Amino acid sequence: MKNSLSYREFKDELLLHFAIHVKAATDVQADPESAAALIHERFQRSWIASATKELADAGYIKGITDLSGTGSYALTGYGLERAEGIAHNVGADLHEMIADSDPYALVDDGGSAMTDDRGNHLVFSSSTPDGVDAANIIKIDPLSQAFRELDEEMASVVRELRGNNQLAADGGAETSQRLAELEAGRTLISAEQADKTLVRRVLLPALQWLLKKVADESAKAGIQKIIEIISAYF
Repeated sequence: MKNSLSYREFKDELLLHFAIHVKAATDVQADPESAAALIHERFQRSWIASATKELADAGYIKGITDLSGTGSYALTGYGLERAEGIAHNVGADLHEMIADSDPYALVDDGGSAMTDDRGNHLVFSSSTPDGVDAANIIKIDPLSQAFRELDEEMASVVRELRGNNQLAADGGAETSQRLAELEAGRTLISAEQADKTLVRRVLLPALQWLLKKVADESAKAGIQKIIEIISAYF
């Protein structure tokens, strides 16, 4: 598998992962940004908006992107058929891929299930059946400059955002959910090793959501720095 996607390939991958993300349902709304975070290969972040528009124009997804940049789209029947075809073209079955991405609950340091303000369990999705691909495992050196910088930046950002009353008011319960996901990500990288795919899936959607919602420039810079470090090392 190539490390970098062409735009055409990315557009197909975005639709495929969107279908996996909503579990082939045509009545579930989701942000294409969240689906893009599941793509392993490299691509230009600016492609997400362009590809989303083209997929919507083609009738594969339907919905809107609000002023904050957060999208709310649903898969169409035409899009589901196309996603099934994309999976078939690479020798896979879309519905088997969905079955292999069943959610698992996130837990805190004490082993208790993590929930948002509404009591909903926070989950991550793993698309690798029967264990984790060894190629995705990264050894973590807590004394290295990169990981010290990442942990310190995450601690600082979480602390700052938890005290941001405007963010809490604007984002509602989802603010608490996203901050809990950041803390879950810190737990993942506190071990001796971590699954790169899992770290990206837990942290990047939360960081991208917070980046759009927060108004403070200092907080934005901290979030962007975390995204850059994660993208470089995971």
